[in-house]
Amino acid sequence: MLNFPLTRQFFASNISHKGVLIVSSSYKLNDFKGIADAISGYVSEWPKENPTDYLFDFI
Repeated sequence: MLNFPLTRQFFASNISHKGVLIVSSSYKLNDFKGIADAISGYVSEWPKENPTDYLFDFI
């Protein structure tokens, strides 16, 4: 089971956050540009009108 203590803490306090985005292990830990490009691409494709509270997704 995945453990996201900040998500549980925010939920218990009735405070929203925008979510958790998991970076695939196919990216090397020091591939900062590759990870940043993947996140940027993900964000650019996300519809602006779609709420993202408590999003859970992978790149």
